[in-house]
Amino acid sequence: MAVTAKHILKLIADKFDLRRECFSDRIRLQKIIYLLQSYGMKLGYGFGWYRNGPYSQDLVYDAYTVLKSESKTYGTQVRELRLSEEAESRLNRFRDTLGDAFADPRKLELAASVDFLRRTWYPDATPSDIYDRLQEHKAQLHDGSSFSRKDVDEALALLDQLACRLN
Repeated sequence: MAVTAKHILKLIADKFDLRRECFSDRIRLQKIIYLLQSYGMKLGYGFGWYRNGPYSQDLVYDAYTVLKSESKTYGTQVRELRLSEEAESRLNRFRDTLGDAFADPRKLELAASVDFLRRTWYPDATPSDIYDRLQEHKAQLHDGSSFSRKDVDEALALLDQLACRLN
């Protein structure tokens, strides 16, 4: 059996207990996969900018397919698969580095959005520039809350920690 990105997606979603039925889990899945790819795990999903930051329509399609509770194809095939020790270790470091942000869709959304802006459009931007650009592209987060300069600074610090632990 050839292992595809969908198989790995299912393993990651199961490891992190992410469910399709839960809106906050769907947001978290988008941001987790985006950040995992940004920090070295290549799954092949392309991301563009959308209202909630980095977003992949292909990931939505794959998640719909593999995260259905009755998904016989991927459920059966994944039961035969296991993440390598290296992949398990990397995912554990990822989760541990994110800390409380891992379970918080708002913090994940902000971290992924800051990372996307910094990597994609403004690689030489200062933290102040990133805050300003984020204000231009995203007046608020998906839950309707606004973000502060302190929130952006915390997201940048978190991303620096990810870079140290995963690269």
